[in-house]
Amino acid sequence: MSASTGVILQDPKSYSVKLQVSETGPTLGTGILVSADGLIVTCVHVLRNGESGSPRIGDTVTVCFPARAGRAAVFAVAELVWLPEGHDDDIACIRTAEPVPSFARPVEALGYTFESLRNRFISYGYRRMEKYHAGVADGVILGEVEAPDGTTLLTEPIQLRSTQINAGMSGAGVLDVERNLVVGIVSEAFFTDSYGKDRDTAWAVNAKVLSLSSLPLELRNEPLPLGHAETPSFDQGLIAQASAAPGHFLEEAPGLLPESIEREPYFQYLNDAYDDDRCKVVGLIGFGGEGKTTIVRHWLDDVLRRAAQPDGVFWWDFGAHPDADQFFDAALRYVTGNRLSAASVSSQGDNMAATVAGMFRRRRFLIILDGLETLQHLQSDEYGAIASGEFRAFLQYMAAPDHGSFLVVTSRAPLIDLAPYTTYQHLAVAPLSVGQGVLLLQRLHITGPIRSMERLVTQWGGHALTLTLLAGYLLRRYGGDCRHLTTLSIPHRHSSQGAKLKAIMSQYDACLTDTERGVLVQCSVFRIPLNSQLVHRFAAEYGSKAAAAETVGYLMATRLVRPIGAEYLSVHPTIRDYYVQDAKKDAEKFARLHEVALRHYQIRLASLAPAESLEQLVPAIEAVHHACGSGEYALALELVEDRLYQGTTAFITNVLNAYDTVLAARSEFFPQGRWELDPMAPDDSARAWILHEVATSLQLLGRPREAAGIFRRALAAFEHREDWHMAAVTCQNLAELYLRLGALAVCDGLVSKCFALAQQADDREDELVAETLRGALLYLKGEGVDALVCFRNALTIAEEATPLPFLYSSSGLKYAEALLELGQVEEADQVSRMNLRICKEASWHADVVQCRIGLADIALRRHEAGIAERGYVEALAAAKRLSRRDVLVVALLGYGRWLLYDAQPLESEVVLKECIKLAALSGYRLSEIDARVAYSDALLALGEAEHALSELTVAEEIAIEIGYGLAVDRIRLAREGYDAGSGS
Repeated sequence: MSASTGVILQDPKSYSVKLQVSETGPTLGTGILVSADGLIVTCVHVLRNGESGSPRIGDTVTVCFPARAGRAAVFAVAELVWLPEGHDDDIACIRTAEPVPSFARPVEALGYTFESLRNRFISYGYRRMEKYHAGVADGVILGEVEAPDGTTLLTEPIQLRSTQINAGMSGAGVLDVERNLVVGIVSEAFFTDSYGKDRDTAWAVNAKVLSLSSLPLELRNEPLPLGHAETPSFDQGLIAQASAAPGHFLEEAPGLLPESIEREPYFQYLNDAYDDDRCKVVGLIGFGGEGKTTIVRHWLDDVLRRAAQPDGVFWWDFGAHPDADQFFDAALRYVTGNRLSAASVSSQGDNMAATVAGMFRRRRFLIILDGLETLQHLQSDEYGAIASGEFRAFLQYMAAPDHGSFLVVTSRAPLIDLAPYTTYQHLAVAPLSVGQGVLLLQRLHITGPIRSMERLVTQWGGHALTLTLLAGYLLRRYGGDCRHLTTLSIPHRHSSQGAKLKAIMSQYDACLTDTERGVLVQCSVFRIPLNSQLVHRFAAEYGSKAAAAETVGYLMATRLVRPIGAEYLSVHPTIRDYYVQDAKKDAEKFARLHEVALRHYQIRLASLAPAESLEQLVPAIEAVHHACGSGEYALALELVEDRLYQGTTAFITNVLNAYDTVLAARSEFFPQGRWELDPMAPDDSARAWILHEVATSLQLLGRPREAAGIFRRALAAFEHREDWHMAAVTCQNLAELYLRLGALAVCDGLVSKCFALAQQADDREDELVAETLRGALLYLKGEGVDALVCFRNALTIAEEATPLPFLYSSSGLKYAEALLELGQVEEADQVSRMNLRICKEASWHADVVQCRIGLADIALRRHEAGIAERGYVEALAAAKRLSRRDVLVVALLGYGRWLLYDAQPLESEVVLKECIKLAALSGYRLSEIDARVAYSDALLALGEAEHALSELTVAEEIAIEIGYGLAVDRIRLAREGYDAGSGS
């Protein structure tokens, strides 16, 4: 790993917490976790909760550790433990009564501001923005300033410049991105007229105050080293398939409109970033309709006029294709000239994110991802986070240094997952200035006094799409004369931009003809761009062809419908959202609109052979969406089974490995896509199966906690209809999942249930799996001898009742582990080698990797250093090419142990630290405990005995809590070694 890969800052989202009145009460503000024992820093006025007087030592507040990576939010009560007595610094410290959750990450380093002048900062806090309740802020640290009038401060406050700091950000950390140190906490912002002076001014409390307290907190002046970014590991042989001249893929790019405003500051910003080798990703973030796509389209034209061209341009519209799998398939086809596809790469078990990123990184590509908010969480504590783990990994691979490609993203939500990367730049897209707004209106043929136009721009917030709609309204009603603006119903000046947009949409809609409105509504129901001939057909249903052409021409001229390439038309996403939400008010009418779309796709599908690629599946995917929208759930299920799965071949999963797409398709059956509700299906059997497939998809996408709850519902559904075999299989999956998560206490009852269901199903293979699950559970509890009895019972069943008289896949892995633990090395070797052979033949790539790790463990036990090293290195490389986070965690753990065995404690510490982080984030508690034990050994080898003992204690506490007896025994042996001064 080269030093140049150090580009990752402390993550503001990971150390930020939300302070609330109660678990269900309103948000007070933000705090930052500064120690693993629950010490949190915030502002005094946040704790005051709008009341007069000061909070007192011992007062309590509710702390929310927000939901992360599929984990539910955790609430805790915190007590006020420190105030700057006798001073007015707006800072306080609280401490939680209970230990903080393992996924919470404290600030790594606090710092002084001596060298922060003019440095850029980022922050994360719980400020409300319409439906969004958290957000990123960035800006510049302007330096320390004198204390405000009438105050006595321990240290001077810090003045900031930022456009995003608002109510709710108080208590958020100020992270100096140049030094990677948290140097203050946001305390207040200066509010003035939107075009007034000092409108971007804010202040923060100087972190230096904490150094003057009695709290055990250290501040530093030297920068904190940056974390290393992972570069993609993929099959290098695929590079030979790359196209020598891929050209430009601009089919998804909208055409430039003649009235588009040249927004030079944004073009200059993009040019500077594009020419800066240190910058790899730029995110243009702003409200829908602010002009983000137009800015990028203008800038792209400028790039393509340069003498030095990129090797290729790839533009992808996530508004039209809200699916990570489709993106990967299209990108791979583009970069290889259709030589490779998702199907060909997935069949080898390769990680699509790493493969596509690796292929893009090898040359100078310009990649534009438009409308990425369709892949982001927009309503939960995870606001802004990428929902697809694989796509998140792709973005982070592209943010790693040492490559020439450049990524531009447009989104309504901040790219939280890239915020800690110094190679990422967040560009907030603001409304048009008054002058730009006037120019846009003039280009849209609005006439009248300039002063009237300026008032129009100011009243409606300078929002580009809103002004375009206003122009269309004025042209239709008054021939474009802006002096009639007094006839408009104007929202209150402090109304949100969303409210203003909705207001003009409703007034403009009243001016449309029935034909125009009908076409707009019907087109809005379609999720992807439509062939222009189809749009003309919709219009022709209201009259003649000539009238249809006039209608479509008007909708295009007024920008209600926009061209995509030469043949397709699309409704702007914000306008589409308006009409879809409006149509939903009449459920029957909305269902009829979906019926029209469904029939269109059914006609297309009737002439299509079974799909051979993800791209060819798109009509079927859209047909499923519209079948569910029209209430034809039986037909939707038929389309899923016949077109997506293609019967027993399970094409979409076994061939394409497109579990994001499967999850999206299955989610269509749930009201509003909410999994907590019962799926809509024609019968109980279908409902149970839908639940099972959603849970399976979540599990394979690395979202085990979400999967667990839905597996439980699937189990109950199968039991209800007395489908005992599927109930047994579902119970086995659930038990396996809980074993991985370390929820061993729950597993006792589940394993017993597996036996009972196997008996009701009268199925020996179900009994076999139950025996292996009981064996695994006993092994983890530290009851190895009894565990072997269970595994051998399972082996007997395999010999008597199955074609393969062996334990293989996860059963074989657990059996070999138990044998090795009990010292039966030769038998463990035999079991592992047979398992490896079976898994290879079946192309179970994740199991193959784990077999190799097991064989490396055996080699290490035999002190066959060379064999062990090759095994661990090859397994880790292969694990990085997979999409399975649980396998990667195990591979990192094995490699970290090997480095320690090979007397490389410093390198081992780095690997094991990453392993712990990944395991804790994903919820794999068994692996987290094992990694912490190994990490303590590495620390001890480095002479950090106190830190080592601390890690060992944390591991022991977790192991005791979950009943991981095997680890408890190992930790006790390690402690004895520590006492003897020799380590474990």
